[in-house]
Amino acid sequence: MRPKSALVQLYAVLLAVVFCTTSRSSGEATAPTSPPATGKTAAEQFTPDGKEAVAAALERLRRTGSFNHPDYPLVVRARRVHGDTLDFVEFLVRREDGKGFDWVGKAVQVTLTFSEEVKPLQLPWEVAEIPKRRAKLRVRVCQMEMETESGFSFWAEERTLDLPLPARLRESGFCPFAEAEARLSPDQRTTLSKEYSLRPEEKMLLAAFGEEATDLFRVRNLARSESGQTVLAFDQAVRLDSGRRGKFAKLAVARFDRTGKLLHCFRGQDIIAEAREILRLLSGDDSQGLTLKGSDGLMFILPGTKRAQ
Repeated sequence: MRPKSALVQLYAVLLAVVFCTTSRSSGEATAPTSPPATGKTAAEQFTPDGKEAVAAALERLRRTGSFNHPDYPLVVRARRVHGDTLDFVEFLVRREDGKGFDWVGKAVQVTLTFSEEVKPLQLPWEVAEIPKRRAKLRVRVCQMEMETESGFSFWAEERTLDLPLPARLRESGFCPFAEAEARLSPDQRTTLSKEYSLRPEEKMLLAAFGEEATDLFRVRNLARSESGQTVLAFDQAVRLDSGRRGKFAKLAVARFDRTGKLLHCFRGQDIIAEAREILRLLSGDDSQGLTLKGSDGLMFILPGTKRAQ
């Protein structure tokens, strides 16, 4: 497929997703707009709206692992929630008639925030429009795969979408994710059963530090050595000694043998290291050693692969 036609198709897919969700968001106008009176039963209580709706959705995901309400077009399940970020996410987009799902997909990470500024989705050659002020759910997805009911698939390394905020939803109407999952077609089940699209460096971090390592997926620098045995992840650094050393706000490193067995791993905050050692490893050379020092006096020495052989 030629690059231009591929780009047009990509934007068409994103427009379809946004229109699909927006067309079913009429609850923003028709849902109850005033809080339930004191003394009402649990069945008559509603979720917050506006900015508080994002916090309420995140809290529900944190407690139950899923968000599934028949009055909202998106169904979401997350394996882990920290702050406003969801890790290892499955999502379903309901059909117009409410019977089954138009889209199913997975994303390695999703960040949910409240936005009062909607940036119109435009093709690169179009004249930029002035952003509109309207309350929306801003969704940033990373390493996302989607597939339509007809089998058309779509991949995005990173994408930000503005979607309708959940309306004030009846609290008694929430359902387990399994109730939505039961209506998936065999092909959609196959799509969701696929492994997440992880980079080699991310797989190594997970093997070394477990699923809590997902916060390292979006650091400023993430690299694997040419030998395939060492992975390094670090965030911004403060220059020390005229740049000879650096103090890293967040840093993690792990070493594996040639069979994939974990040999050494370390992660910490406010870590001091020689700039030349970090740059050497960042360029893919793990033949030399690496010395890391913590602000509390802790020291970690990673031997070079030459000495380890």
